[in-house]
Amino acid sequence: MRNSIRNLLKLCFFLTFLFSSYFCSSQIAKDSVVTQDTLVIKPASFQKKMEENKDKNKFNKLVYKLFFKNSSSKESSKKIIDLNRFKDFEGKIIRNIHITTLDPFGYSIADSTKKPEKFIEKAGNSLHVKTKNFTIKNYL
Repeated sequence: MRNSIRNLLKLCFFLTFLFSSYFCSSQIAKDSVVTQDTLVIKPASFQKKMEENKDKNKFNKLVYKLFFKNSSSKESSKKIIDLNRFKDFEGKIIRNIHITTLDPFGYSIADSTKKPEKFIEKAGNSLHVKTKNFTIKNYL
């Protein structure tokens, strides 16, 4: 009976030693093996080329939108300025909307006194159909 217990203890000790030596040696082997990184980073020139060519046709624009996020800081700063302009009117009710339609040729939004002077501008305005006020209101 004592011999069988002693043999069983020896076997347990041997197996414990065997497993511990295996795990210790495997940790050393993992640290000593250096794996090379397979990630390839494209240079920024690829993005610049895509940005330059995006306006050439619709396909390039679609591909550019799929791969790159629009990060133009100029547009975001304009939006902030526009939002600050209307801060005083936030939460107020809009009662009336006045729509003024201008002919497309020769007139200016910034300068209301400017009138078409050239014949081609006058001819274009007479041939062009004005957008009706109710059509514009439907888009609001």
